[in-house]
Amino acid sequence: MSVTIEIPKEYGYVVAVLAAASILNAYLAGNVSMARKKYGIKYPNMYAPEGHKHAAAFNCAQRAHQNTLETMSHLLIVMLVCGLFYPVTSAALGATWIVGRFIYGWG
Repeated sequence: MSVTIEIPKEYGYVVAVLAAASILNAYLAGNVSMARKKYGIKYPNMYAPEGHKHAAAFNCAQRAHQNTLETMSHLLIVMLVCGLFYPVTSAALGATWIVGRFIYGWG
């Protein structure tokens, strides 16, 4: 028994949003790298040490990136699967998630 999966022509929108999610991840990782340098947070510390004068600012940048990574895998899987049936809706909701994550990471 064979199963045929037909990929809709609008599936390219889903792929474009997945590419944008990768760019978002790079942007948020860059924010954390710049915050490490700016606030003097050394590796291997994931967060600023307790009592650090810039702990809140650094931890916010780190948390925005970490929280995005925690949810990104679910988003990618759901978009890939749902996009086979509802590519435009899947891409639109994925793009909305990306915009929200960008705003969250920006400030």
